[in-house]
Amino acid sequence: YYLFYERIWSFTDSEILARSSTDLVDWSPPTVVLAPSLPWETGAQHTTGNPFVMKRDGAYWLYYSADGVFLPDTGFYEPKFIGLARANAPLGPYTKEPEPILGPDWREPYRNYGAGSMKLLDEQIEGRWIALNNGIAFDFEGRTRSAIQVLSSEDGIHWETLCPAPILAPTDEGWKTSFVYAFDTARAGDTIRVYFNARQGWRRGTERIGLATLTLPR
Repeated sequence: YYLFYERIWSFTDSEILARSSTDLVDWSPPTVVLAPSLPWETGAQHTTGNPFVMKRDGAYWLYYSADGVFLPDTGFYEPKFIGLARANAPLGPYTKEPEPILGPDWREPYRNYGAGSMKLLDEQIEGRWIALNNGIAFDFEGRTRSAIQVLSSEDGIHWETLCPAPILAPTDEGWKTSFVYAFDTARAGDTIRVYFNARQGWRRGTERIGLATLTLPR
């Protein structure tokens, strides 16, 4: 078993570590697998985080968030870019793509400020890789937002938005009025469970954990 996680050194510094275990009880000492080093990883923040690793074609693909954008109405940072690094073994060494695979895009209303994070489904659908992504955006009223969208790709590197609207988005009332983000997925048969963090409010907000399910077509 391998556990990948982000170690936060300070408000603006982090790196990705990994540990291994044979029984999920005793774990190896941490190994640094990815630290910020490229110019686009070391802007407002020096961060690599939100790791997602999948094995593909005999290699290990590590998707990660890097750098950050400041959300003025909340007082904290969210990820600006998403990068990709690959290795022949789970603990590396990993070779990074020189440029981010996803970043802010003014043409994307739900990702016009930051890329957030992404998680891929286990298998391709109709020959394309499918990912969930929580972009960071300003809405038409100038408030910062986050919502979870579906992306697709032929090669796992170049991504496009698959659906015009998010599958999970803030609501006008209730417990997720500002952000739906910080998510992960788990497979249970033909069902994908999406566990997500939602925020009610901005600077003085309350956060809760939600669950949404998606049943895959047979």
